[in-house]
Amino acid sequence: MKKTKLIMTASLITMLSGCATLDQLSGGGSDINKGTVAKGAGIGCVAGGALGAIFAGKDGAMKGCAAGGLIGGGMAYKQEIARAQEAADAARLAGMRATVDTKTETSAEGKAVEKFQGLVVEYDPASVINPDQKTKAFFDKLSTILKSSKNELTVRTEGGAGCLAVIGELNGRDALTNHKLDNQCGKVPSHRILISPLPDLK
Repeated sequence: MKKTKLIMTASLITMLSGCATLDQLSGGGSDINKGTVAKGAGIGCVAGGALGAIFAGKDGAMKGCAAGGLIGGGMAYKQEIARAQEAADAARLAGMRATVDTKTETSAEGKAVEKFQGLVVEYDPASVINPDQKTKAFFDKLSTILKSSKNELTVRTEGGAGCLAVIGELNGRDALTNHKLDNQCGKVPSHRILISPLPDLK
């Protein structure tokens, strides 16, 4: 019996780890959205509940589900922030200024959870009108994240010269198909790209 429990435990841990690894390798979703978090929490609940049931019956299953769900959901938040940081790093390598905005909230369980709020990239118009390899690499990275996102994001473009070039770079990579484009070209003097699940990000 003990041997069976150990085998089942190892299998469940492998399944949970495998799901996270596959999600990371595939690019996952770049936005912090309820679907991504729910998926992580759901996987955690299933694995945690099954382990709890093996070792402590029905009560163990309920407690295991709750604990596993918290772990899975927390992993999803961290993955989203990490992907935004990757895009920010690529922007900085291209000579742009980039920041990832996060907010710490208290969960229903009383735990502090850091959540993604937005990615802001300040660009030089000349660098996007005639992009070099590093600038192209940034647009490749950003496009990969946008295309793999499972929920709709708001993509806001600001600036004069170069603003339409930003849209062209993203459209050329089919990165805006499933997202809302907030085109502020010629309306806002700052040269920025803003990515967020929050449409009112300023």
